[in-house]
Amino acid sequence: MRKEIDFLGEKELPANVLFGIQSFRVEGNFHCDIRFSIEQYMAIAYVHGIYKRAIEPFLLKSSEDYL
Repeated sequence: MRKEIDFLGEKELPANVLFGIQSFRVEGNFHCDIRFSIEQYMAIAYVHGIYKRAIEPFLLKSSEDYL
């Protein structure tokens, strides 16, 4: 077990979980049967990286370039 602290107080979490106290609280307050595997999280991170690289050229331009 490990102890985590947030603005609502302290909570003991199992040592083997990959999430923090806020996610643990959400899990207790909102019932959801969906569980993601580590491969699914890695796929989401991969797609996020592709998206971030795709929009980067547009973020670097000033708004005047679009007028």
